[in-house]
Amino acid sequence: MTSALPLSPKERQKITRVVFFQPRTFAATNYQDSAGVEQQRPPWFALALAPVVRRAGLSASLVDARVDPGWTGRIEELSPSDMLAASVMTGHAIRDALRASESARAVGARP
Repeated sequence: MTSALPLSPKERQKITRVVFFQPRTFAATNYQDSAGVEQQRPPWFALALAPVVRRAGLSASLVDARVDPGWTGRIEELSPSDMLAASVMTGHAIRDALRASESARAVGARP
């Protein structure tokens, strides 16, 4: 079975886990519920891609900054065998995605 991920065999050997990152949206009213709280829908990109990652023989996990106040610490715990995958629209949410990518790169993970 061939891998669905576009990685060379050498790169695949180095990576053992893909960590999906869902940033906060810093929501305006269009992303808030009637109580003024940011809506927390499932991170569809991670739900769609996790099975592909698992079929490639890697583990998958999720860091959701919208519900995990300790998300920065979880990113800082990544290792060189981890790959960070983030999906973000332009806007305020990109701040968390860039911060997570910088932190992942600093500990040797692949953003």
